[in-house]
Amino acid sequence: MLIRIPHRGRRAASLARLTLLAAAAASLAPAAQAVTYALKAAAYVETQPDGTSVTMWGYRASPANPTPAQLATLAAATTGFTSPGPALVVPPGESQLVITLVNGLPGGRLTSLVVHGLVNGADPVFATSAEASGTPCTPGTGSLADQRACRLRSLTAETANGGQRTYTFNDVAPGTYLYQSGTHQQVQVQMGLYGMLNKDAQTSGTQRYAYGSAAALTAPFENETRLVFSEIDPAMHALIAQPAGGLPGSALSYQPTIFRLHYYAAPPALTPLAPVSPTRLSHTAPNTSNQTLNIQTTQRQLVRMVNAGLTTRAPALRDGFVSFVAEDAKPYPYAREQSVALLAAAKSMDAVFSPSLSPQAAASPNASERDIVLYDRRAGLVTTPDGRLNGDFVRLRQATAATAPTLDLTTFPLVANQGAPYTATATATGTAPFSYTLLQAPAGMAIDAGTGVVSWTPGDTQAQKPSQPTLTHAVTVLVTAANGRSTSGTVNVAVVNADDLALANPDTYVVNGGLAAIAAAQGVLVNDADPDGGVVGNAQVAVAPALPVDAFALNADGSLSLDVRNQAWFRSIVPTSSRALTFTYTVQSPSIVPPNTLLTSLPGTVTFVVRGHQPPTANAETVAYPFSAARPPIDIPVLSNDTAEDGWSLVPGTLTRVGAGGSSGGTVNAVEPATGNPCTVASTQCVMRYRPAVGAVRSSESFSYKVRDSFGLWSNVVRVTVNIQ
Repeated sequence: MLIRIPHRGRRAASLARLTLLAAAAASLAPAAQAVTYALKAAAYVETQPDGTSVTMWGYRASPANPTPAQLATLAAATTGFTSPGPALVVPPGESQLVITLVNGLPGGRLTSLVVHGLVNGADPVFATSAEASGTPCTPGTGSLADQRACRLRSLTAETANGGQRTYTFNDVAPGTYLYQSGTHQQVQVQMGLYGMLNKDAQTSGTQRYAYGSAAALTAPFENETRLVFSEIDPAMHALIAQPAGGLPGSALSYQPTIFRLHYYAAPPALTPLAPVSPTRLSHTAPNTSNQTLNIQTTQRQLVRMVNAGLTTRAPALRDGFVSFVAEDAKPYPYAREQSVALLAAAKSMDAVFSPSLSPQAAASPNASERDIVLYDRRAGLVTTPDGRLNGDFVRLRQATAATAPTLDLTTFPLVANQGAPYTATATATGTAPFSYTLLQAPAGMAIDAGTGVVSWTPGDTQAQKPSQPTLTHAVTVLVTAANGRSTSGTVNVAVVNADDLALANPDTYVVNGGLAAIAAAQGVLVNDADPDGGVVGNAQVAVAPALPVDAFALNADGSLSLDVRNQAWFRSIVPTSSRALTFTYTVQSPSIVPPNTLLTSLPGTVTFVVRGHQPPTANAETVAYPFSAARPPIDIPVLSNDTAEDGWSLVPGTLTRVGAGGSSGGTVNAVEPATGNPCTVASTQCVMRYRPAVGAVRSSESFSYKVRDSFGLWSNVVRVTVNIQ
């Protein structure tokens, strides 16, 4: 048989060359980049415009790409939580998002994190784990228990309460996203666990593009407004916030009565990835409102909107229209000009708005300004008792370009000293007066809003140490001028570590029998430490024990010993009680300043819990007696398996029969085995000598005994069984 193999020729060779070129291009392509954030979920109390308080669950964020120290600070945080959570930004060109979630929710609850439109690859979690319980998930044919096992609990892998988990999202495309809890959503989402995430396609100077690729960029804009719609059902929040943790089975009874609209300010120019906390748009007091956002005339404004609530909102413009360019982070083929949009639950929409002044501007408070109202057509509005309107309502005030202020942070010292006051002053030039705020700062730092004076006293944990030699603290100041324009700047401050003394931490040891010998591996130095990383040693007694002792020693390596067996106070402690005996000690560690002199710590306290002496323990036993008509006696060493507390011993001469003798008439006596003489207190060896009664037959009989220890306590009474065989 002939098999014909066709000749590949030039076309095949060309394809091979193209394949090699494509592979080479792929090898030269830039590696995928990632941006990392950390979020902590926890409960907090939010005051509403009408003065009532509602328990919320919210998020707090770390700086972008957090260090281990910043992550530890976030994990320990108990304040600073917001709902919505901080806005997160993925820069153009970076395709991977990594979020570490810290679970600080009350009541031991689990939680998780999802981003609508992005996949992290983790499997969902159902109400019952088939692997753990053996209950399969068979909703169509299974029993009621099988069907319950299919109930979805979390959309992705869960974060344990008090723990942390990292969620990785690949191939992050440009767009606007909603991040939120993926666990028990009818509870956790409506309690406030949500926030906004966005990514531009490209930035070139002031020109930004919302969508597209390098070859086909779309939706150009210069500025953006980021809005989050949400709502609150106070009754459901109160139910869930109860100490018992009421958990509604569904959201069918959800009746929101408080409607919220938040916006995110633009991130600082010098730290574009800094998470931005939300600002609620509302009448905060009579005749006072922050429901006006300034936008610049002739510059295209990208309005990003997400609905974090459970009900649909309908954002509408009172005057004019906008060009909707995308929804759910998916760009439209063509822009849609609309004045009203339908913003379903969990949906995001992007619209481009090009403000321009018109003759009607003369009716505005300022002839060079014009207000355009954006509100919820479904009436997601709340009127407070004094007549203030709150909820889904905002004025977009367009005005001619104003000059941003200039911020000067050159007077900020870049080095601070642990425990010493740190002061600096931010100054600005431009349209006065100015308002200063801290966008990010180390814990404890504050700024005077009117003068720009910064005050701070760095603590021990904020100082550079051998374990964190390059630790610095970012300080970002935002100055806002009277014309509404703002500028931010950042400096990084290092804190010089003070010479910390070693810490002699408290220790507790239980002493049995009035005697203790504690090795260095369990000694007082084990839990002591030098915050500066030095070696701790040379343990020394500072104040000796207050009660009298027979012997006591603390060695330089931390080992110690105690003997109080002959002390009256010890002998007065009943077996079921104890008494504390304390002393204090110091340790030494080297100074961080040459020549590294040894520094002595403050005293630490060691507590001996001296238990009352415990009686000796006698143990039952069974012995065999070979049957014989002559009935020779046998010696039974009953004390061989009996014990006294450590530090004490049995007194053989106190071996005492309890009762008349053997239960079947046999004779039983405590004797010295060598002489057969009755035992006395001076006897060093004693046994029980047994002889069966006259006429005894093959059977069993028993007798009882007790013995004292060297402390003088009697043991328990125990029975010995003799099998006559």
